Amino acid sequence: MTRLWSILLLFVLLLGLSALAWQVLQRHQHEIRRLHQNQQSLIQQLGDLNDRLVAVSRMQSRDAAFAVQRSVPPAEQASLLRNNLRHALILAQAALQDGRIHDAEVLLLQVQSVLADDQQALLAPALVDALSQAVQADRVQLAQSAQLRQTARQSMDLALSRIQTQLDQMAQRGPVLYASPAATKDDASDGASSSWPDRISAMVSVQRVDASQQLDLAQRALICREVSLTLGLARHAIRQQQADQVNALLREASRQLQRLPDAEAVQVNGWLHQLLSHPIPAPLQLDALALLPERPAS
Repeated sequence: MTRLWSILLLFVLLLGLSALAWQVLQRHQHEIRRLHQNQQSLIQQLGDLNDRLVAVSRMQSRDAAFAVQRSVPPAEQASLLRNNLRHALILAQAALQDGRIHDAEVLLLQVQSVLADDQQALLAPALVDALSQAVQADRVQLAQSAQLRQTARQSMDLALSRIQTQLDQMAQRGPVLYASPAATKDDASDGASSSWPDRISAMVSVQRVDASQQLDLAQRALICREVSLTLGLARHAIRQQQADQVNALLREASRQLQRLPDAEAVQVNGWLHQLLSHPIPAPLQLDALALLPERPAS
Protein backbone atom coordinates (compact mmCIF):
# COMPACT_ATOMS: atom_id res chain seq x y z
CA MET A 1 0.00 0.00 0.00
CA THR A 2 2.84 2.34 0.88
CA ARG A 3 4.54 1.54 -2.40
CA LEU A 4 1.35 2.37 -4.30
CA TRP A 5 1.08 5.75 -2.60
CA SER A 6 4.72 6.45 -3.40
CA ILE A 7 4.17 5.67 -7.05
CA LEU A 8 1.05 7.84 -7.13
CA LEU A 9 2.90 10.72 -5.47
CA LEU A 10 5.78 10.41 -7.89
CA PHE A 11 3.31 10.47 -10.81
CA VAL A 12 1.67 13.63 -9.44
CA LEU A 13 5.07 15.28 -9.02
CA LEU A 14 6.07 14.40 -12.57
CA LEU A 15 2.76 15.73 -13.86
CA GLY A 16 3.26 19.00 -11.98
CA LEU A 17 6.83 19.37 -13.20
CA SER A 18 5.66 18.75 -16.78
CA ALA A 19 2.95 21.42 -16.46
CA LEU A 20 5.47 23.85 -15.00
CA ALA A 21 7.95 23.14 -17.78
CA TRP A 22 5.24 23.67 -20.38
CA GLN A 23 4.36 27.05 -18.90
CA VAL A 24 8.02 28.08 -18.85
CA LEU A 25 8.38 26.97 -22.49
CA GLN A 26 5.31 28.96 -23.50
CA ARG A 27 6.66 32.05 -21.78
CA HIS A 28 10.01 31.66 -23.52
CA GLN A 29 8.34 31.25 -26.91
CA HIS A 30 6.19 34.30 -26.30
CA GLU A 31 9.28 36.29 -25.31
CA ILE A 32 11.13 35.08 -28.41
CA ARG A 33 8.23 36.10 -30.65
CA ARG A 34 8.10 39.51 -29.00
CA LEU A 35 11.86 40.00 -29.42
CA HIS A 36 11.62 38.88 -33.05
CA GLN A 37 8.83 41.38 -33.73
CA ASN A 38 10.87 44.12 -32.08
CA GLN A 39 13.86 43.13 -34.19
CA GLN A 40 11.83 43.25 -37.40
CA SER A 41 10.42 46.64 -36.40
CA LEU A 42 13.92 47.97 -35.74
CA ILE A 43 15.16 46.60 -39.06
CA GLN A 44 12.28 48.29 -40.87
CA GLN A 45 12.96 51.55 -39.08
CA LEU A 46 16.65 51.32 -39.94
CA GLY A 47 15.75 50.59 -43.56
CA ASP A 48 13.46 53.63 -43.71
CA LEU A 49 16.16 55.75 -42.10
CA ASN A 50 18.74 54.47 -44.58
CA ASP A 51 16.45 55.29 -47.51
CA ARG A 52 16.00 58.79 -46.16
CA LEU A 53 19.76 59.19 -45.72
CA VAL A 54 20.36 57.98 -49.28
CA ALA A 55 17.76 60.41 -50.61
CA VAL A 56 19.28 63.28 -48.64
CA SER A 57 22.76 62.28 -49.79
CA ARG A 58 21.66 62.28 -53.43
CA MET A 59 20.04 65.68 -53.05
CA GLN A 60 23.16 67.04 -51.37
CA SER A 61 25.43 65.55 -54.04
CA ARG A 62 23.26 67.02 -56.81
CA ASP A 63 23.14 70.39 -55.11
CA ALA A 64 26.88 70.25 -54.46
CA ALA A 65 27.53 69.50 -58.11
CA PHE A 66 25.78 72.69 -59.19
CA ALA A 67 26.01 74.82 -56.06
CA VAL A 68 27.68 78.22 -56.35
CA GLN A 69 29.12 79.99 -53.34
CA ARG A 70 27.13 83.13 -52.61
CA SER A 71 30.16 84.79 -51.03
CA VAL A 72 31.98 85.14 -54.38
CA PRO A 73 31.23 87.92 -56.88
CA PRO A 74 28.30 87.36 -59.27
CA ALA A 75 30.61 87.13 -62.30
CA GLU A 76 32.54 84.27 -60.72
CA GLN A 77 29.29 82.62 -59.62
CA ALA A 78 28.04 82.68 -63.21
CA SER A 79 31.36 81.24 -64.45
CA LEU A 80 31.26 78.42 -61.89
CA LEU A 81 27.66 77.59 -62.73
CA ARG A 82 28.46 77.57 -66.44
CA ASN A 83 31.42 75.24 -65.89
CA ASN A 84 29.30 72.90 -63.78
CA LEU A 85 26.61 72.75 -66.44
CA ARG A 86 29.20 72.10 -69.14
CA HIS A 87 30.80 69.36 -67.04
CA ALA A 88 27.43 67.65 -66.54
CA LEU A 89 26.76 67.75 -70.30
CA ILE A 90 30.24 66.34 -71.01
CA LEU A 91 29.49 63.47 -68.64
CA ALA A 92 26.14 62.92 -70.38
CA GLN A 93 27.88 62.80 -73.78
CA ALA A 94 30.44 60.31 -72.44
CA ALA A 95 27.60 58.16 -71.11
CA LEU A 96 26.02 58.15 -74.57
CA GLN A 97 29.31 57.08 -76.14
CA ASP A 98 29.44 54.13 -73.71
CA GLY A 99 25.80 53.21 -74.31
CA ARG A 100 24.68 54.20 -70.81
CA ILE A 101 21.42 55.79 -71.88
CA HIS A 102 19.89 55.91 -68.39
CA ASP A 103 22.90 57.76 -66.92
CA ALA A 104 22.77 60.31 -69.72
CA GLU A 105 19.05 60.85 -69.14
CA VAL A 106 19.63 61.41 -65.40
CA LEU A 107 22.33 64.00 -66.09
CA LEU A 108 20.12 65.85 -68.58
CA LEU A 109 17.32 65.93 -66.00
CA GLN A 110 19.73 67.41 -63.46
CA VAL A 111 20.76 70.12 -65.92
CA GLN A 112 17.10 70.88 -66.56
CA SER A 113 16.38 71.18 -62.84
CA VAL A 114 19.28 73.60 -62.36
CA LEU A 115 18.13 75.73 -65.28
CA ALA A 116 14.68 75.89 -63.67
CA ASP A 117 15.74 76.94 -60.14
CA ASP A 118 16.92 80.26 -58.73
CA GLN A 119 20.50 79.86 -59.95
CA GLN A 120 19.44 80.50 -63.54
CA ALA A 121 19.43 84.22 -62.70
CA LEU A 122 23.24 84.08 -62.72
CA LEU A 123 23.25 83.37 -66.47
CA ALA A 124 22.03 85.44 -69.36
CA PRO A 125 18.29 84.88 -70.00
CA ALA A 126 18.92 84.14 -73.66
CA LEU A 127 21.47 81.42 -72.75
CA VAL A 128 19.10 79.90 -70.19
CA ASP A 129 16.26 79.75 -72.73
CA ALA A 130 18.52 78.28 -75.43
CA LEU A 131 19.93 75.69 -73.04
CA SER A 132 16.50 74.70 -71.77
CA GLN A 133 15.17 74.21 -75.28
CA ALA A 134 18.30 72.34 -76.39
CA VAL A 135 18.27 69.99 -73.40
CA GLN A 136 14.58 69.23 -73.92
CA ALA A 137 15.22 68.55 -77.62
CA ASP A 138 18.19 66.34 -76.73
CA ARG A 139 16.02 64.30 -74.38
CA VAL A 140 13.41 63.74 -77.12
CA GLN A 141 16.08 62.81 -79.67
CA LEU A 142 17.75 60.59 -77.10
CA ALA A 143 14.67 58.41 -76.76
CA GLN A 144 14.28 58.18 -80.54
CA SER A 145 17.99 57.52 -81.12
CA ALA A 146 18.10 54.84 -78.44
CA GLN A 147 15.23 52.96 -80.09
CA LEU A 148 16.80 53.32 -83.55
CA ARG A 149 20.18 52.05 -82.34
CA GLN A 150 18.54 49.14 -80.53
CA THR A 151 16.69 48.11 -83.70
CA ALA A 152 19.89 48.37 -85.76
CA ARG A 153 21.83 46.28 -83.25
CA GLN A 154 19.16 43.58 -83.25
CA SER A 155 19.03 43.50 -87.07
CA MET A 156 22.82 43.25 -87.40
CA ASP A 157 23.02 40.57 -84.72
CA LEU A 158 20.37 38.52 -86.52
CA ALA A 159 22.18 38.94 -89.87
CA LEU A 160 25.51 37.84 -88.34
CA SER A 161 23.80 34.84 -86.77
CA ARG A 162 22.53 33.75 -90.20
CA ILE A 163 25.96 34.27 -91.74
CA GLN A 164 27.49 32.11 -89.00
CA THR A 165 24.99 29.37 -89.84
CA GLN A 166 25.97 29.64 -93.51
CA LEU A 167 29.67 29.43 -92.60
CA ASP A 168 29.05 26.34 -90.48
CA GLN A 169 27.35 24.68 -93.46
CA MET A 170 30.22 25.72 -95.74
CA ALA A 171 32.71 24.20 -93.29
CA GLN A 172 30.93 20.85 -93.51
CA ARG A 173 31.00 20.63 -97.29
CA GLY A 174 33.31 21.49 -100.16
CA PRO A 175 32.97 24.36 -102.62
CA VAL A 176 29.72 24.42 -104.60
CA LEU A 177 30.14 23.94 -108.36
CA TYR A 178 27.84 26.13 -110.44
CA ALA A 179 26.60 25.32 -113.94
CA SER A 180 28.12 27.28 -116.77
CA PRO A 181 25.74 29.87 -118.31
CA ALA A 182 26.42 28.50 -121.78
CA ALA A 183 25.97 24.89 -120.77
CA THR A 184 22.29 24.67 -121.67
CA LYS A 185 22.85 26.18 -125.13
CA ASP A 186 25.81 23.95 -125.96
CA ASP A 187 24.01 20.91 -124.61
CA ALA A 188 20.99 21.62 -126.81
CA SER A 189 23.07 22.00 -129.99
CA ASP A 190 25.89 19.47 -129.41
CA GLY A 191 24.17 16.97 -127.10
CA ALA A 192 24.01 14.29 -129.73
CA SER A 193 27.53 14.76 -131.13
CA SER A 194 29.55 15.20 -127.90
CA SER A 195 30.56 12.43 -125.57
CA TRP A 196 29.22 12.40 -122.02
CA PRO A 197 32.58 13.47 -120.38
CA ASP A 198 32.68 16.49 -122.68
CA ARG A 199 29.08 17.34 -121.86
CA ILE A 200 29.78 17.16 -118.08
CA SER A 201 32.88 19.36 -118.48
CA ALA A 202 30.83 21.89 -120.41
CA MET A 203 28.18 22.00 -117.68
CA VAL A 204 30.67 22.86 -114.93
CA SER A 205 32.37 26.26 -114.71
CA VAL A 206 35.97 25.60 -113.61
CA GLN A 207 37.76 28.52 -112.00
CA ARG A 208 41.55 28.54 -112.16
CA VAL A 209 43.26 29.46 -108.90
CA ASP A 210 46.88 29.94 -107.96
CA ALA A 211 48.81 27.70 -105.56
CA SER A 212 48.08 29.76 -102.44
CA GLN A 213 44.36 29.73 -103.11
CA GLN A 214 44.46 25.96 -103.64
CA LEU A 215 46.05 25.64 -100.21
CA ASP A 216 43.27 27.77 -98.74
CA LEU A 217 40.66 25.59 -100.41
CA ALA A 218 42.24 22.60 -98.69
CA GLN A 219 41.86 24.47 -95.38
CA ARG A 220 38.37 25.73 -96.24
CA ALA A 221 36.68 24.33 -93.13
CA LEU A 222 39.29 25.88 -90.85
CA ILE A 223 38.92 29.29 -92.53
CA CYS A 224 35.11 29.16 -92.26
CA ARG A 225 35.40 28.38 -88.55
CA GLU A 226 37.86 31.24 -88.12
CA VAL A 227 35.52 33.71 -89.82
CA SER A 228 32.58 32.45 -87.76
CA LEU A 229 34.60 33.00 -84.58
CA THR A 230 35.41 36.56 -85.65
CA LEU A 231 31.73 37.21 -86.27
CA GLY A 232 30.97 35.82 -82.81
CA LEU A 233 33.31 38.46 -81.37
CA ALA A 234 31.50 41.07 -83.46
CA ARG A 235 28.15 39.98 -82.01
CA HIS A 236 29.59 40.29 -78.51
CA ALA A 237 30.77 43.80 -79.36
CA ILE A 238 27.23 44.60 -80.56
CA ARG A 239 25.85 43.63 -77.16
CA GLN A 240 28.52 45.78 -75.51
CA GLN A 241 27.47 48.68 -77.82
CA GLN A 242 31.00 49.04 -79.21
CA ALA A 243 30.22 50.24 -82.73
CA ASP A 244 33.85 50.89 -83.75
CA GLN A 245 34.89 47.42 -82.58
CA VAL A 246 32.00 45.87 -84.54
CA ASN A 247 33.11 47.52 -87.79
CA ALA A 248 36.74 46.53 -87.19
CA LEU A 249 35.78 42.88 -86.65
CA LEU A 250 33.55 42.85 -89.74
CA ARG A 251 36.46 44.14 -91.83
CA GLU A 252 38.71 41.48 -90.33
CA ALA A 253 36.16 38.76 -91.14
CA SER A 254 35.94 40.04 -94.73
CA ARG A 255 39.74 39.94 -95.03
CA GLN A 256 39.81 36.36 -93.72
CA LEU A 257 37.09 35.27 -96.13
CA GLN A 258 38.95 36.71 -99.15
CA ARG A 259 41.32 33.75 -98.89
CA LEU A 260 38.53 31.56 -100.29
CA PRO A 261 38.00 32.14 -104.03
CA ASP A 262 34.85 30.05 -104.54
CA ALA A 263 31.56 31.72 -105.41
CA GLU A 264 29.84 30.84 -102.12
CA ALA A 265 32.56 32.55 -100.09
CA VAL A 266 32.39 35.57 -102.37
CA GLN A 267 28.63 35.75 -101.77
CA VAL A 268 29.07 35.66 -97.99
CA ASN A 269 31.74 38.34 -98.24
CA GLY A 270 29.26 40.46 -100.16
CA TRP A 271 26.84 40.18 -97.24
CA LEU A 272 29.57 41.41 -94.90
CA HIS A 273 30.21 44.41 -97.15
CA GLN A 274 26.49 45.20 -97.08
CA LEU A 275 26.58 45.24 -93.27
CA LEU A 276 29.63 47.48 -93.34
CA SER A 277 27.79 49.89 -95.62
CA HIS A 278 24.90 50.09 -93.13
CA PRO A 279 26.63 50.41 -89.74
CA ILE A 280 24.92 50.95 -86.40
CA PRO A 281 24.01 54.67 -86.07
CA ALA A 282 26.50 56.73 -84.12
CA PRO A 283 25.59 57.92 -80.60
CA LEU A 284 23.58 61.13 -80.35
CA GLN A 285 25.62 64.34 -80.19
CA LEU A 286 24.12 66.70 -77.62
CA ASP A 287 23.17 70.07 -79.08
CA ALA A 288 23.11 71.59 -75.59
CA LEU A 289 26.83 70.93 -75.19
CA ALA A 290 27.56 72.99 -78.30
CA LEU A 291 25.97 76.00 -76.58
CA LEU A 292 28.63 75.86 -73.84
CA PRO A 293 31.96 75.75 -75.66
CA GLU A 294 35.15 75.54 -73.68
CA ARG A 295 36.53 78.94 -72.85
CA PRO A 296 40.22 79.62 -73.37
CA ALA A 297 42.25 79.79 -70.19
CA SER A 298 42.81 83.35 -69.08
